Amino acid sequence: MFVSLTLFGDLPLKRILLMRILILIFAGLLTVSCSEKSQQKTAYFGGQILNPKSKLVYLYKDSKLIDSTELSRSAKFSFNIKGPDLGLYSFKHGFHSQAIYLEPNDSLLMRLNTWDFNGSLMFSGKGAGRNNFLINLYVQNAKSQNVFNTKYYRLNESAFESIIDSIYQVKSLLFTQFKSEVKDRSPEFDKLAEAAILYPLYEKKEAYAFKAKRKQGLDKLPKLSPVFYDFRKNVEINNEKLAYFYPHFDYVQMYLYHKSFEQEEKDSSYFWVSYMENALKELKIESVKNDILREGIWGVLMNHDLTNNERDKAQRLFFDHCTDSVFVQQISNLIRTSNKLKKGSLIPNLSLTATDGSTTQLYDLIKGHHTALYTWPDNDIAIENFAKRLNYLEKHYPNFLFIGVNTKNKKQDWLKHIKQKGINADHQFMLSQPSDWLLIDFPIAILIDKDNIIQNNMTLLAYTRFEKQLRSLSKDAKMAKSN
Repeated sequence: MFVSLTLFGDLPLKRILLMRILILIFAGLLTVSCSEKSQQKTAYFGGQILNPKSKLVYLYKDSKLIDSTELSRSAKFSFNIKGPDLGLYSFKHGFHSQAIYLEPNDSLLMRLNTWDFNGSLMFSGKGAGRNNFLINLYVQNAKSQNVFNTKYYRLNESAFESIIDSIYQVKSLLFTQFKSEVKDRSPEFDKLAEAAILYPLYEKKEAYAFKAKRKQGLDKLPKLSPVFYDFRKNVEINNEKLAYFYPHFDYVQMYLYHKSFEQEEKDSSYFWVSYMENALKELKIESVKNDILREGIWGVLMNHDLTNNERDKAQRLFFDHCTDSVFVQQISNLIRTSNKLKKGSLIPNLSLTATDGSTTQLYDLIKGHHTALYTWPDNDIAIENFAKRLNYLEKHYPNFLFIGVNTKNKKQDWLKHIKQKGINADHQFMLSQPSDWLLIDFPIAILIDKDNIIQNNMTLLAYTRFEKQLRSLSKDAKMAKSN
């Protein structure tokens, strides 16, 4: 680069030389900077979501939120990812999420309909071949779960092994064909695809013993040949690259379930306590360990037949070892609420405001009724599922009073949901005065008998055993009446 001395007029020669050197250095830095920018790699991910459930789409890397964007009026979105790391990402819309695989310079487009989120998901653009292969594996695996649960876990060990081997051969053949057709693959993707084939099969082998016990009506877990679990030699429990890839995470959960069922049968250990203990022994990735500990303590809080010693032990395991401050706060609030609402105690009265603005007392509402008192969720997707569940329960359990209390949603939004989703407005209320035992982060349900006595202080409308809990309360009441 040439810089003319005439630009500097009568400046001293030394200053001219110094300025010339500085200009040359600046020009060099500018050239390097421009060169680096031109070489910086990016990846594009976007698409369209039909029948969207919310306005937002979230993008994650290794379970950490890295970006979010709003859907346009035509339900489209896009992310530009600068300097992307090769590997797994995931996107989330509403309650649903799905993994995607991105490499530098990919330009990946997707389209889906929320009415069949995963079944309708299709990719196009650069990187589409890899991601269509992965989503097809996901859908196939999801469809196979029902067949395994209704048929294959009833088979003996040898027949079950044959099924697993047959599925593996078919998927391996598909992968071989895929590799011959799609050349823009990295070794990292091939490892990921192999994991997507193998780990769902490993998961089913881990589940075989305790599911065969149930399906075959056995008294104990079946004794299996030593080679049945040889696949564990190929498993990396603490593989950070696969930690939140669904086949691997699901396998880890099932492996811990299996170990906990074995421990329960061996020495009558409580399942969820063993689950948490096994997680602490086996897991090294902090975030995964925290997720498993939270799942375990939830199982404990939902079980009302535990001894105080079992409950205390589980709580110590969680609070001594969970390092996620958000999880710790959430569980602390739940336990505080549970302790204030002891089973067998009188439910505290509440001052409530109805949808028309009138006020009433909880005791006046529920007098002489079996009651499920529940709090509302606070996002659109959760509310949609909650409304369907509530309408089903009210229809099938007319002998129960279902009283809803909104503590999180704005009044106008709450009233709109009630109207749009056909919820019985006569049974919906807001708090007239604050009540700390209802101001928690989760929508809970409390079962109360006709005498206003708490029979279950911590459950959920969506809990798989909730209907059994309702029937049990009705049965107990009938027995007490007959006596």
